[in-house]
Amino acid sequence: MKAIETRLEEFAKIYDCKFKKEKYPIKGALGYKVHTTIFKYQLTHNKTEIEINYEFGDYNIAEFEFELKSTRKIPEFNISTKNHFLRIFGLKKEIWKIKSENQLMIDSLNEYLNKSGMTDLSKKVAFIPTIIGKNIKGKYNCNTKFHLGFEEKEESFKQNIEFQKILIDKLKEKYCS
Repeated sequence: MKAIETRLEEFAKIYDCKFKKEKYPIKGALGYKVHTTIFKYQLTHNKTEIEINYEFGDYNIAEFEFELKSTRKIPEFNISTKNHFLRIFGLKKEIWKIKSENQLMIDSLNEYLNKSGMTDLSKKVAFIPTIIGKNIKGKYNCNTKFHLGFEEKEESFKQNIEFQKILIDKLKEKYCS
């Protein structure tokens, strides 16, 4: 765990993020305590704040989130991965299940997932994110969550940051200018 912590702390410097590490015990069901560490990051890209949390201990999850104010309605989407069984035995070798009413958005998201390295990461380890883009109260919210139950979990930071940056740039270019 120490190597993971060190690597995650290094990312704050590499990506010029505001960084905070919080450690605290959470009381468990039978009176035991689960020691939890949360790595919190704030990164500004193209005048947009990206909030990032990596939690180890109780839930072992990571979350990336940003909001945009758009001048036009941005198509909503939902990205998940196909289940492992279908990926192994299915005829189609696609990893991603992308749902949106906008076919251009589906095609673009597929491209961004490939370009950012998220597809390669999903092929290599059990990286199974859920990514949702949604219009909420006049703003567009994009939220990515995934469980950290795979090898080299700290390396998922790079691909997720790249995906967020690409997505922010493309959405701002098309819907926020």
